[in-house]
Amino acid sequence: MSLNEFITGGLIGISNLIIGYPFDTIKVNMQTNIQTNNQMNLFQTIQHIKSNYGIRGFYRGIGFPILTSPIQNALAHSSYYQAIKYFKYQHMLDQSKTNLSDRSESDSINYEYVLAASAYSSLICSFINCPSELFKIKLQTSNQTPNQTPSVKQTFRNILNSDGVKGLYVGLVPTFYRDMLITASQFLIYENIKKNLQKKSSLDNRLIIVIAGGTSGLVSTTIGFIPDTIKNIMQSSEKKHTMREAYKMATKNKGFIGLFNGYLPCIMSVAVIDSIGFLIFEHTKNSIK
Repeated sequence: MSLNEFITGGLIGISNLIIGYPFDTIKVNMQTNIQTNNQMNLFQTIQHIKSNYGIRGFYRGIGFPILTSPIQNALAHSSYYQAIKYFKYQHMLDQSKTNLSDRSESDSINYEYVLAASAYSSLICSFINCPSELFKIKLQTSNQTPNQTPSVKQTFRNILNSDGVKGLYVGLVPTFYRDMLITASQFLIYENIKKNLQKKSSLDNRLIIVIAGGTSGLVSTTIGFIPDTIKNIMQSSEKKHTMREAYKMATKNKGFIGLFNGYLPCIMSVAVIDSIGFLIFEHTKNSIK
């Protein structure tokens, strides 16, 4: 992991967290309150959090992500681009054995490489993301009063006492699926839109990055939303649920659309977050060499 990649991923993680955490709290509560008989819509969820916990309630559980988010994002970006570099190097070695006329363009996007790099990055990061998000979701969805809400340390002890170390990895499989789908689609869409706009338009490069980052964020979030809902149901529940059971819980009242509870507050923030994130990514990548 280079210093450039670590700083880039870390800055993106911090900016995403500060801007998007209140929206994430609303989203998680909407995804998981299907386990009660009082399923709330967007405005009811906002009112519920505000009336019971105040403005600080939208930031419940943020302490642990502040510590881990820079590392998570730095690891995600660096592992992804290290994998891409490896595949490109192998591709160059293969091309060296072929005729010049058979060689592909160096700036073209190889979809197989992106998918493989995304799987590699997601596999590594899911082992960090899963327990980190488990603590966050437990605190975000706690029904206790602000003074009684358990700390990360208490939550950690409770999980270990009840389920041992494996309890930290509830929802690991949907975490991996979600991260792989989001990473692959996000970078494919971002790179395609950015390169096409740079070639065919006269727009300022910063605006191109904002458009590409926002669009890729919206599409990739939509693609990864279903496994995210399943994961959050599994992690927020006091009982153990399989992925199939979590799926049935999500679709019980509203059918397939129930898998998209909390989608609105999610996309309300993701376009801005990803636009800013890719601006930071491009600026840091170009300035720190």
